[in-house]
Amino acid sequence: MPQRIEEEFWLTESGTLKLITRLRTPQADAVVDEMIRVYRQAISELRAPEPPAPARLLSEVAHGPRVGDSAIQRREVAFYCRAAANACSASIQSIHGFVRREFRVPGIYHLSVLLWPQAKALLEALGMGRLMLPKRRPRLLPAHPNQQRLWS
Repeated sequence: MPQRIEEEFWLTESGTLKLITRLRTPQADAVVDEMIRVYRQAISELRAPEPPAPARLLSEVAHGPRVGDSAIQRREVAFYCRAAANACSASIQSIHGFVRREFRVPGIYHLSVLLWPQAKALLEALGMGRLMLPKRRPRLLPAHPNQQRLWS
């Protein structure tokens, strides 16, 4: 009986992939096709433009937790609003309105927890007198349709 000499090779992952690309079997072709698919997907993901940071932040701000979700944060917001209102000799409603307009939220407790540090700094500045509460312009009523125009 002839003696059979076997050699054993230990290959790295890249060496295995190189060997598979040289084989001419259906299984090797399937592996090479999968390698090509993964390579193309990786290249397309690298070339795809990443959404800008403000867009990602806006998404997180729009769908993230609110300061009104936690009783502790609600108390903290109320404390800073009261302090700012006392320092500015203004009503809490005017402070709430100011914060709502600055951060474009429907209510002060709808403010995202990601924006709370900026809002807190704004309220602290109002409370310390470093920032003045802007004067509200009176709303102009629209002209009545039957009113005569004074100029042409």
